[in-house]
Amino acid sequence: MKSDILSHINIEILDKILPFVALLDRDGKLIHVNRTFLELAGLKNEDIMDQYFWESYWWNYNELAQSRIKESFDKARLNEHCRFKILAQIKKHHLLDLDYSLACIRNHAGEIDYFVASGIDISDQVKVQNELTLKSSEFRTLANSIPQLAWMADANGEIFWYNQRWFDYTGSNLQEMKGWGWKSVHHPDHVDRVTEKIKRNFETGEVWEDTFPLKSRYGEYRWFLSRAFPLRSAQGDVYRWFGTNTDITHEMENKIVLEDLTRELQESNRRKDEFLAILAHEIRNPLHAINSGIELLAASKFDPSLFSEVEELMRRQSTQLTSLVNDLIDISRISRGKLNLKMSHVNVKECLKSAIEANLHEIREAHHNLIVDMQAESVEIYCDSTRLVEVFSNVINNAVKYTPSRGKIEISLRELDHSVEVSVKDSGIGIRPDDQTKIFEMFAQGDYLENGTQSGLGVGLSLVKQMVKRFEGKIEVISAGKMQGSEFKLTFPKIQKEQMVDKTIQNENEDSNMSQMKILIAEDNVDSNRLLQLRLRKYNAEVLSAFDGIEAVKLAEQHKPDIILMDIGMPELDGLAAGKQIKDTDWGQKIKLVALTGWGQEEDYQKTKEAGFDAHLVKPISEEDLNQVLK
Repeated sequence: MKSDILSHINIEILDKILPFVALLDRDGKLIHVNRTFLELAGLKNEDIMDQYFWESYWWNYNELAQSRIKESFDKARLNEHCRFKILAQIKKHHLLDLDYSLACIRNHAGEIDYFVASGIDISDQVKVQNELTLKSSEFRTLANSIPQLAWMADANGEIFWYNQRWFDYTGSNLQEMKGWGWKSVHHPDHVDRVTEKIKRNFETGEVWEDTFPLKSRYGEYRWFLSRAFPLRSAQGDVYRWFGTNTDITHEMENKIVLEDLTRELQESNRRKDEFLAILAHEIRNPLHAINSGIELLAASKFDPSLFSEVEELMRRQSTQLTSLVNDLIDISRISRGKLNLKMSHVNVKECLKSAIEANLHEIREAHHNLIVDMQAESVEIYCDSTRLVEVFSNVINNAVKYTPSRGKIEISLRELDHSVEVSVKDSGIGIRPDDQTKIFEMFAQGDYLENGTQSGLGVGLSLVKQMVKRFEGKIEVISAGKMQGSEFKLTFPKIQKEQMVDKTIQNENEDSNMSQMKILIAEDNVDSNRLLQLRLRKYNAEVLSAFDGIEAVKLAEQHKPDIILMDIGMPELDGLAAGKQIKDTDWGQKIKLVALTGWGQEEDYQKTKEAGFDAHLVKPISEEDLNQVLK
């Protein structure tokens, strides 16, 4: 049998064709092995003759290797393709990478005459492949360790790879994101612009850079600075793009805050300049009237027929000048927290009557039709009576001043279930919708009247709003627009019968004393965290700080704060998850949990509510909002 097989085969040619060739009989026993492979193993033909191939030296280093070789014979007998990579043992028990294959040679009757096993040394290829695999692994490790989201695209811009941070942030997978699937996590207001720009850069091969928001797995949008660089062949052709997205949400928030502050400062400076010009005008007017009265009386040698009229005129101008100075003093006191209030139970109707009487002269002089409807008799609120009269007088005077002559002014007082409402309605020049929030700002001025006159420093309504707030009330303005009249509604909590205990508050700062309160700030941005700490100083509360969600939960459990101000977008554990962990505990139920975030859509409020938050503040946080949540 052996001689028959060898007679049909040129052994010398076999030895030269492949590094490894073996002839085996139909049972799988060795007949001949080429010289190269024998020398690599340090063997001779007579050493391995009549051995089953799978039991021979090359495979006896490992039972699994022997099993695979034996299985290849079973498959070859079934005419199945047998080719795979395997390690063969050579001298000194070294292992050689082989590309192994097995074929059977059949006779005319279709019976197997013999098998031919062959192999090619692929050690160099495997070594190169291993090096490439190692480099690829190193690259992926590096790409997954950087703080940026990273991705790669082909020459046409089709993205085929993302680092793990991209998937962690977006909550997506490669199947969803490959190609142009990334558009699904872009903000709808930006996606078309971003797509158009990046397509243009893919076509031109220019470095791409853009700034836009991306949606996180929690539905929150954060701002990213994104760049992509082309990788070029030796011929200069782009064959791949490498891109990154860097989270710059805090920088964008700080930029917005600075821009807002700059605009506010510019607007404040403009109003200040206008205020100084108006102040000079407002002071000169009463002084001129007083000086003119003095000169008139002196020239008339104090004619009794003139004295009464001139005296009344000078008295009114003196009162106006005094009121102006008092307003300025009040502004200074409020800004420094030094405004003393004598708080007590006050009859609202009596204060409103006093305010009306104080403005009767101006009302009659303008020939206005005054309608007064006081339905409440003895309802009381807790406030400073003198300041309440000033509040009502200021609002009424505003109505008189900005209503053309022979207009109508309606003043009403109503008692509600838990509050009392005062309304001052006029038929005057009205307030544009855009101005209805601005009129309560310091130094804000109303429109000029038809005759071109305008009076007042523009501090009245600002003082009114602050004073109403001190009395735990609220003020709102209603106006259909220019020349449609205005209505100011002031609402205060009324004193119930069981609350008839008099109290006195002497200093505004005492309201801000929270020395027994603990407040935890959870904010990963160091500067924002520190600024919030400084803002809370005036409350005299104990302030704690955490810089990620995990630390926030630990501090909350350890210190049991009264209030937690929690940023939503934090590392390690985001604010929503941290807040939910806290609220799921027995001790966390007693804590007031306030969300701090740059996102203020309806769905954002819903998410914080579902996580157990008691309040939701949108950055930048106003002092008014901060005061409200700390009550």
